[in-house]
Amino acid sequence: MRSDDVILFLTATLDVYGMTARRTGRTTAMLAAAQPGDLIIVATENEMRRLRKKLAATRDDNKIQVVAMNPQRLNHLGSMRRNYRAIHFDHDWLERFYQNALSSASSELYFFSQECTRSPMLAPEPPREASFELSRFQLGKRNLPFE
Repeated sequence: MRSDDVILFLTATLDVYGMTARRTGRTTAMLAAAQPGDLIIVATENEMRRLRKKLAATRDDNKIQVVAMNPQRLNHLGSMRRNYRAIHFDHDWLERFYQNALSSASSELYFFSQECTRSPMLAPEPPREASFELSRFQLGKRNLPFE
């Protein structure tokens, strides 16, 4: 099995998880678990505004901070270091973070293999879309003899 195949399977698995976990109460549970002095990290400005409004409507205090942070730039913490009781990552932020990590791992393996081989490798095949991988796991009748 090639490393490309592993990355594609992991990406498809992450996509399936994201689709099946929608509307399951993850955000509500995260907001309920947050306490004064906590930080909630989200991926977009719109989500930050939405969660701030939701917190303002359900909580008396405003001591829970919500910030938007690019999941690809985790090393830019600035003044955020050690100022919070706990940090909660929004599920969308985590999914984007893991997708980026998988993409980075794939690139690193490709460049590593380029550096370690004597002859240049053939150009890699274009990556298959996650939808192709997902189609391999379609639910429903597949016209198999035992169905």
